[in-house]
Amino acid sequence: MLSDFRQHFFLPVTEQSTYTHKFGICHLGIIPVRAAPASKSEQVTQLLFGETFQVTKVSADHKFVWIIADYDEYSGWVDISRWQEVSEAFYQKAKQAQHLMVDQAFALLTKSVYTNTLSFGSTLPTYTKGELYWEETMCYNAKIRDTRNKVDKHQIIWIAFIFLGTPYLWGGKSIFGIDCSGLTQLVYKAGGYFLPRDAYQQAAFGAKVARLTEAKTGDLVFFARKDNIIHVGIVLIISDIYKTFPAIAQKMEETVTILEGQKLEVNPATKQPYQWVLHAYDCVRIDILDSKGIYNANEKQYTHYTHSIKQIIP
Repeated sequence: MLSDFRQHFFLPVTEQSTYTHKFGICHLGIIPVRAAPASKSEQVTQLLFGETFQVTKVSADHKFVWIIADYDEYSGWVDISRWQEVSEAFYQKAKQAQHLMVDQAFALLTKSVYTNTLSFGSTLPTYTKGELYWEETMCYNAKIRDTRNKVDKHQIIWIAFIFLGTPYLWGGKSIFGIDCSGLTQLVYKAGGYFLPRDAYQQAAFGAKVARLTEAKTGDLVFFARKDNIIHVGIVLIISDIYKTFPAIAQKMEETVTILEGQKLEVNPATKQPYQWVLHAYDCVRIDILDSKGIYNANEKQYTHYTHSIKQIIP
């Protein structure tokens, strides 16, 4: 029975394949997606468990395949050993069932031989009553979020704060390492809102917020260098943080008090209206956001300069 199931859904990879419009699903916790067909090439993004994708070509040495992720149409090269081809029937079934996701920092998925560690935001297609039915029956008994249910700005805080302290990783999309736009994409995906993968793409979404004093918790703030958007973060209003994480809010205000008591070469504009921003820098952290940009209290300097603010959550 199991072998018949596997034969129906999971197909062997053959070098003779033309790789025109084949299909896959991320069967590992994380799969790196690279800019070029080489293991040393830059990681541009990641696939998380359960994400579906299409395969359109193979590298000349047959060691990498070119994939297009279904969620955001992001593309890149994946090591062929990490691709498990699936039938179109299973692919379509999984593609239509991407709304359930892991709703905690990480969780365990039990298989017959080993256990997969899944990061927050991993999808759970074909999940039913604690089990997933793929090439084998897998058990999942942790928290689940249904992304068909949109959240408000207060719930966005809860989601975003899951990532506090997560190390920065270029191209990362998980609790084990994440970049700025991977963070915002994943947080808003969990909240029921679509955002594309890169910061400059995300800047095209939402309604424009004219000035920082009009920004609300959950808005996206973009930062630029020579007019090119290079960074993105989530606006936080201190009064909202006090409602959900009062201890963290108190620490945030203590940071300002300490800075105002020091003689610094570069000071944040805390005498004027300012807010806060949650973003991925050295790690996912909260910094002062004023009319100029992000002021890093550890480095005692501005690290990014504001380009624009967009409202995603009405």
